[in-house]
Amino acid sequence: MSVRVLWAGRWPAVDGHRLTGGSPPGIPPRRRQIRPKSPAASDARSLPRPLMWRSGSWPCYMIDEARTWGVDVPLVVADAGYGDATAFRLGLEERKLTYAVGISSRLTAHPGHAQPVTPAYQGIGRPPVATYPDKPTTVKELVMQAGRQAARPVSWREGSRPGKGRSGFKRMYSRFVALRIRPAGREIRQATKGAELPERWLLAEWPAIEPEPVQFWLSSLPSGMPLATLVRLAKLRWRIEHDDGVPLCGVADQG
Repeated sequence: MSVRVLWAGRWPAVDGHRLTGGSPPGIPPRRRQIRPKSPAASDARSLPRPLMWRSGSWPCYMIDEARTWGVDVPLVVADAGYGDATAFRLGLEERKLTYAVGISSRLTAHPGHAQPVTPAYQGIGRPPVATYPDKPTTVKELVMQAGRQAARPVSWREGSRPGKGRSGFKRMYSRFVALRIRPAGREIRQATKGAELPERWLLAEWPAIEPEPVQFWLSSLPSGMPLATLVRLAKLRWRIEHDDGVPLCGVADQG
């Protein structure tokens, strides 16, 4: 597992114990181990490594250690191997870090407009608590319910194939659906104060030639974020994988 920082158009690796591909200002260019300063990082480091992977603590610890080097973390991008891990996303939120992570189609959520309802008290036992009346559905089902008509065309970067554009290369283009949702699950419920689950962005790529969405992302970016910006930031992860050819976790600049 490696954490990469987008710096000067490149993704040098910062995994807590090594740094390759060049050094951003203030980061040591050689192998070294730095004691994490945050309590969260210290707690994560005390866990057995397998438990770190299951709990999502290990990648968060690595980000903590990069931050002790003075690395700014305006946005975290990662593939579905990390995005599906509720503990990883909650760890980012505890650190007040914004993210745009890949997720699988099986992740469950409520629509953004869903509201918890408190059943009438019958006067016996404990008063009921507010809950969502409908069961959560998968993110794929939510996008399918929105329908193909909800998809909008977006071009987010230049590709590698020759084209007629100003740069001489074709631009990457597809259709995307963006919905406000409330991710569900026991861990999220336990971490949420109050009955209302937090809203997040669900972004789905739905090419015109495909019968259903082909890729999904979950993001904590602000609710007013334009679709084109959502797509551009979510797609930053491709640049990390393109460098090494393996799934990674990255820290990116929103600018």
